[in-house]
Amino acid sequence: AAEQGDVESLRRYIEGGGDVDASNQLSDRLLHVTVRGGHAMATRLLLESKADMTIRNAILDTPLQIAMKRNRNDLVFTLM
Repeated sequence: AAEQGDVESLRRYIEGGGDVDASNQLSDRLLHVTVRGGHAMATRLLLESKADMTIRNAILDTPLQIAMKRNRNDLVFTLM
């Protein structure tokens, strides 16, 4: 759901008790994935659900750093 920016599926996952800071094999959290995909609404949902925006992935990037590297100023402002 995070990779596709599927807000409704993410919302159901969170409301069902899903971990907003769940990670994959590369230590990417849901927030890393939504930011990398440019999914602003999904990113906002995760932030509203208290996802940790300071966690670094395996290559030591925070979600904010990913947004900056991808020139996603909309997400940079959302994450600040």
